[in-house]
Amino acid sequence: MTKEPIPLTVSFHDPDEYISELRRDHERIDRRILRVTVRRRYGEPFITISVIATAAIEGTIVKLEHRIGEAFAGDEKSNGLATKTQVVLDKLTEVGKALGLDVRSGVFE
Repeated sequence: MTKEPIPLTVSFHDPDEYISELRRDHERIDRRILRVTVRRRYGEPFITISVIATAAIEGTIVKLEHRIGEAFAGDEKSNGLATKTQVVLDKLTEVGKALGLDVRSGVFE
């Protein structure tokens, strides 16, 4: 009986380190897809916002989970989190496209 291999995940929290990793391996990214999304985790009374990016590189999920910050639920626009989030999303999208990747929503897991 053979076991299916468990996919490995390499995690980053710093967008610049993640981008550096993508640049090193951009020719080996499966199907040339970079997935980028925003994750909101609700825990009364706060919401924590993170930008998540994933790419599959030869069976390994390479993941960025960059915490933007937290705010009272419903108050994330008033304290600048939306702007900070958009800056990171734009940077990842720009780099992905420059590397010839198809930038899509969602997360590889």
